[in-house]
Amino acid sequence: MSNFAILRTEWPEALDSASKADALAYPDARTACFHARRALELMVHWLYKHDAKIKLPYQDNLSALIHEPTFKTRRVLHSSPPSSTAPSARNYDQAPH
Repeated sequence: MSNFAILRTEWPEALDSASKADALAYPDARTACFHARRALELMVHWLYKHDAKIKLPYQDNLSALIHEPTFKTRRVLHSSPPSSTAPSARNYDQAPH
């Protein structure tokens, strides 16, 4: 079972890349890093698409997206209802940091 099985319901578009990253972590770490970054990119783009309060930065690369001040300071994201077993963006403020 993958460590990223929760993505099946929360972010199915990122599941393939995250599962590949998980499966390849030991046998091929370099390829696992590629798939992990791809999963991150998909999730970050999803957040920008679904949260109107996050402003698009001057460039569309991952570094610019994650360093955009409105992205970094945004705490509560409006998405589909979270599953009962997974932490979600909705309870981020109550999560231990």
